[in-house]
Amino acid sequence: EEWQRYCAREALHCGCSGLMAAGFLGCFVIGQRAKSRRAARRAEGVLLLALAVVWAVGGVGLRMAVAVDLGQELFELAVLAALAAGGGVALWQSARLSKTTSGEETAK
Repeated sequence: EEWQRYCAREALHCGCSGLMAAGFLGCFVIGQRAKSRRAARRAEGVLLLALAVVWAVGGVGLRMAVAVDLGQELFELAVLAALAAGGGVALWQSARLSKTTSGEETAK
């Protein structure tokens, strides 16, 4: 049982590191390629929502592979909620920018 908990902790650690790397690289590429602030916000929202889906699928796979404890499940749900909220906020900001301006302003 202790070995399973150790494997679950290491899998979570690896998943968190991969998630941070994917988020950083995604935002970096979006920042380099975006033509406007609205397009950047929309792309960031889509990226964060896609990462939330990947995180949710990974969490289900982890639960099927090993027994996880309640603290780890709560952490996974908190990360999932943060990703979904970040994606929603970025998409909302993109929509707000398209209503208030023409969306053609250059990203700074």
